[in-house]
Amino acid sequence: FNANVHFISTETEEGEQFYRGFGGIAAILRYKTA
Repeated sequence: FNANVHFISTETEEGEQFYRGFGGIAAILRYKTA
């Protein structure tokens, strides 16, 4: 697999919103379409 992992800090407004919205863990999955 060719995967990228990104950690988002809760010290930013976007990170705090992401944390509250998903409870601290989430994944954004993307794949190429044919």
